[in-house]
Amino acid sequence: MIQKDYLVRQAEQLGLVLGIILSKLLGLKNMQKGGIEIGTVNQLFNEQLDFDIDSLLKISDESLVSILKNEKGLDDNGLDTLADILYTVAGESSSSVKAQLYKKSLIIYQELSNSDKTTYSYLREIRINDLRNLLCSISEK
Repeated sequence: MIQKDYLVRQAEQLGLVLGIILSKLLGLKNMQKGGIEIGTVNQLFNEQLDFDIDSLLKISDESLVSILKNEKGLDDNGLDTLADILYTVAGESSSSVKAQLYKKSLIIYQELSNSDKTTYSYLREIRINDLRNLLCSISEK
């Protein structure tokens, strides 16, 4: 029981760290005219989470959520925040990375939508539809 409580606290702390990163990114977005650079996100991820966007993009789509949960210790709140971060950063990224970030964000949102049958998130469903449309428009180019 003690081990489980410790793991729950660790997952909650990781979710808080992701929330802090997201708020910093949104603050940076408001301060900078050109948006957020991936280098800034990588620096924040490395400082706070000990992994970066590049390593996240290398994870296969099929194992993304399980690795984030099991190896990185993210709970559903942390995953939701990470998906928000990827969605935000993708909007400001170059076209070469944009589709990859959107896809990873979509995978996380879909998994959360499928796994959480008790709570319906209207914002999450809007994001899922938005991401599907964005990915379709990117692939048509």
